[in-house]
Amino acid sequence: MVLSRGWIAVVEGLPYILKGVWVTMTVVAGALAVGLILGVLLSIAQVYGNRILRRIVGVYVWFFRGIHYYIFLTVDKACGC
Repeated sequence: MVLSRGWIAVVEGLPYILKGVWVTMTVVAGALAVGLILGVLLSIAQVYGNRILRRIVGVYVWFFRGIHYYIFLTVDKACGC
């Protein structure tokens, strides 16, 4: 079977693609682990912490829950929509 030039490039690039997939999966697994640990610790602090700690965690959660609004506003201003 004769492969076209495009498929030859895909076959030759396959090791690099697979390495990129591996790196991506490793980063995703690490981010999930960090997020899980941070989420559990912050939720424990929110429920059982003292007043100051609960306030700090509340501000942290408030900020990151609203960050997509900040990004939207920034993009909206940048493109002039």
